[in-house]
Amino acid sequence: LIANFDDNDYELAIDEKRYTDALKILNNKDEKKQTVPEKELIESLKVVLEVEKFEWPKNSMAMKEDEVDPEILARVKKYYSESIKNYLGNRRTIARKVLIQILFIYPDYPKAVFFLTKGYNMPPGSFKVEDQVTKLIRRSDNYFYGGNYMKSAEDLEVLAILERQNPIVYE
Repeated sequence: LIANFDDNDYELAIDEKRYTDALKILNNKDEKKQTVPEKELIESLKVVLEVEKFEWPKNSMAMKEDEVDPEILARVKKYYSESIKNYLGNRRTIARKVLIQILFIYPDYPKAVFFLTKGYNMPPGSFKVEDQVTKLIRRSDNYFYGGNYMKSAEDLEVLAILERQNPIVYE
């Protein structure tokens, strides 16, 4: 498989999950010509690369990936890639909620814990792990019937990531 490589297209590199290449492209650009969003993206890419390199702690209490149900592991990996995509897309609240949902279905997943610590400055204990699906369904209904359609749409956007096959979310 050959990547569609363009020396200046960092967005394409991000879409293809080549975060090191994207960071290299952005760093090669003259610092005076970098826009504010590009500078923020550089910092975000550094966090993502650090999380990607993170290795499973030897004394971790979390279940190893090979001990977890394959269906749960597949959901965790899907959610994890969505959280990276949203984090790099500067939609951090969505990524944070997805990471917390990962911790709900796979407690103490080290990459999610490390991501929350590095990317959001939220060490374990500074956030409450709860089912984001039930919380967001309830909250989006309250926002919608209260007239706050923007907040309701924001919560439904997260639910669209977490529960794609759920007919209630689809409605």
